[in-house]
Amino acid sequence: MYNEESTSTHTTETDSGGGTRTVEEQGKNKEVIFTEENGKNVPATQTIISPKIEGVIVIAQGASDRYNKSKYNISSRSSNRSTNT
Repeated sequence: MYNEESTSTHTTETDSGGGTRTVEEQGKNKEVIFTEENGKNVPATQTIISPKIEGVIVIAQGASDRYNKSKYNISSRSSNRSTNT
């Protein structure tokens, strides 16, 4: 991971003879971000963790109709998990 800083300047100068000069400057500074682990500085890293999908719920008008249940293989199964609330 980085701490990044960008700068830019735009300057236009006109001299007594009517001439102009334009100066554009751009800068970029990029530093590695460190964290402390067990007394040592180590580079900070980023991890993307995706959720595990175990199932879906589909809610549709007409899903309780006997014809639709057999045609689209709709069943009302409950999860084996118990929820403690």
